[in-house]
Amino acid sequence: MKPFKAPVKRKQSPEINYLTLTPYARVGHRMNQENMVELLIPRFSSPFLQKVLMRATNHKHIRIRLDLHGSETWKRIDGNSTVSDICSALSEQPGLNMNFVEDRVTRFLTKLYTEKYIGFKEFDRQEATSGR
Repeated sequence: MKPFKAPVKRKQSPEINYLTLTPYARVGHRMNQENMVELLIPRFSSPFLQKVLMRATNHKHIRIRLDLHGSETWKRIDGNSTVSDICSALSEQPGLNMNFVEDRVTRFLTKLYTEKYIGFKEFDRQEATSGR
């Protein structure tokens, strides 16, 4: 006979409207010659590795080049504008409708968040209040 396993209780997270979140940058950036954004991701996170391995390479950062829409979105991530504000500003560009912009921006920001290139103020507040 198999032993009984109690079901694992998972934390229930409250429903959050993505458009009300406020993104902020966790990594640096620079503008290239074409006025596009390049994200600057630190090559090594450990100070020891930076000191030892930086001798072998000339670059402190890995550069990730964003396309036109990604660059325009990144320029609006200031820690004060909500996702809805960013979508509204981008939808004013000719040839883009709001539904397309919201879908693309939320997918892009989700990818940036999973890679830890951005954070959301609301999530940081939740973690601070829950004691993490």
